[in-house]
Amino acid sequence: MITPECDQHLEANNLPIDVQAKIRALLLAEKEARIPPPEHIDPEPPPPGYPGTISTPPAQQRAKMLEQIIPGIEREQRLLRSQIDPWDTSHADQVTFGTPPDMESYMDEEELYSPEEANNKYEWSMEQLEQHQDYTFKVATDGSVREKVVKGKTRRQTTAAAILWTGENESADMTQPCGRYACSYRTEIVAIRNGLDLVEMNSEALDKAVDEGKTPKILMITDSLSSIQALQKGPLVQKYAIEDDVWSRLTRMTNRGYTFHFQFVYGHCGVPENEEADQLSNTIACGEPPTPAWEPDCQAFIKRHVKNEWLSTVREDTPRFKILGRTFSRLTGVCPITGEHLTREMQVQLARFRTSASEWFGKLYHLLRETNNLCRWCKLGAVESLPQEKEDTESRKKFRRKYPCPFCPNKKEHLCSLSLSYPTMSVTLTNINLLRLFFNL
Repeated sequence: MITPECDQHLEANNLPIDVQAKIRALLLAEKEARIPPPEHIDPEPPPPGYPGTISTPPAQQRAKMLEQIIPGIEREQRLLRSQIDPWDTSHADQVTFGTPPDMESYMDEEELYSPEEANNKYEWSMEQLEQHQDYTFKVATDGSVREKVVKGKTRRQTTAAAILWTGENESADMTQPCGRYACSYRTEIVAIRNGLDLVEMNSEALDKAVDEGKTPKILMITDSLSSIQALQKGPLVQKYAIEDDVWSRLTRMTNRGYTFHFQFVYGHCGVPENEEADQLSNTIACGEPPTPAWEPDCQAFIKRHVKNEWLSTVREDTPRFKILGRTFSRLTGVCPITGEHLTREMQVQLARFRTSASEWFGKLYHLLRETNNLCRWCKLGAVESLPQEKEDTESRKKFRRKYPCPFCPNKKEHLCSLSLSYPTMSVTLTNINLLRLFFNL
């Protein structure tokens, strides 16, 4: 049996070359839309065609396709030159960062925390905050990405929230929508920028402290480790405009005598400041325009759109579609059930099994595909007793062999319907794990 081309791409975890070329062309059009070409430079002519290459749509057609995928959005301009001059970064060392000791164990999902882990993360976060109680202002930031189904359509709502505490009972907050294409990192970094804007809007007390010879300290609390890692790189090496905006505000205020400390705390473990910012970020920001669309967010949305468009054309009459549907294969090389390392040969056998290209695995699939929650060999449940096997003629017994059933609790042997003209199956632990992996995917 010839494996369909769509199944080959799904097993290889790779898109067809024409779909990849379409994605690259649309990403190029997205990049060109952020940098308007100068009027005095003529556009470059298209490259000559070649019979062996994949043709991509022309520039005008790419722009129309891009407008259909991402209609009517305001794009954030690419960062061609930083707005920070090198001589303005002399006080950049006044910005410090606090990160967890073991970054590999960081998890941002509340359901992944056990009660003991949540308690340990809460205690660590509170210990770090107690070391910085000499702050003048305290700011907590958080971002949220939510998807709601309204009238059968999924709507994406993103919000960046920041809360400023200037005293025991005095606080100010700011919320801003981030657009339907924003990711969680985008909302978190926009929330940090809004928190710095709140500090600048309430800087009278800070300037007064500077005039008195004091050094005001602003404590920034966030549960976004990726934002802290991006800002840790420094003010002059940022790649996107949003991080450059954050550092421009930091350099401007550090030159006025302020100091900043960004402290990471674990989210969803009970830290009061983080919980209050998280509650504020879950509200819908109304009355304010969303932030311009970020280039990585638009690129990710284009890739998802073209990929889903191709997946909708995958054939549904193949054995692989009945097993895995439209999902790509995992090429980790580790069995998700037993944790056993799969050799290259075992991975190839699984791929041939799922696509019904192997004689042994394909025969077994067609033999057992109708069973559901039953024994794969005898088609009986665990509570039913095994019937007595019917006597077979001598001619049939020549081509059939008994194998122990690895799924029945009584481990009785059943006649295997596989002909001996095909490669025989030895029921070893590896083969049983392969079968379980196949039927559980």
